[in-house]
Amino acid sequence: MPQRIIDRIRYCKLTEADLKTIDEARRARQSRIYEYRPPFMRNEKRTARLHEEHVGYHLPLGIVVPELTELAIDFWQDPDARLMSGYRKLEEATREKANVHGHGSKLFADVFLSTPAKLEWDVPDAAEQKGRGQLFTAAYMAHRNPRAHRTPSTHEAELVSEFMVLNHLFRLLSEAEIPASAIS
Repeated sequence: MPQRIIDRIRYCKLTEADLKTIDEARRARQSRIYEYRPPFMRNEKRTARLHEEHVGYHLPLGIVVPELTELAIDFWQDPDARLMSGYRKLEEATREKANVHGHGSKLFADVFLSTPAKLEWDVPDAAEQKGRGQLFTAAYMAHRNPRAHRTPSTHEAELVSEFMVLNHLFRLLSEAEIPASAIS
């Protein structure tokens, strides 16, 4: 595209002749994916810094589960406290749904990984059942336990990621049901 037309686009001064030139122009495809990014964004470290400075980190409230909405709204006032409250809510909801006692990763192992499991998902594969159960115990051990016993990370990207893991666990819990064999 001629520079004169690009300049007129910038200043909103296109003529009919310019529109005709644009319509008749041969489409150019970028040959490499990195060419779609402007040169200043091709440096990964700089791109991450620019993202942090200009975009920031936000919780996608549209996909936050109702159980966590209240915590998400004022999340940035005290992220550590909101995450710990979220983990407590997850434990309480799991205990209530499975009608069991216990706490921590042992609670999740008892509810999802015991034989027979106290809660399970309507999925066709036993490995998927096991994987989902392990996700609960692993996420709890990897995120909640360190948060409870050490000074946690304050990096915004990590905080948002951890909140979204917690959100996902609530989504999985909402889909879990007491097995039919346990009801009879």
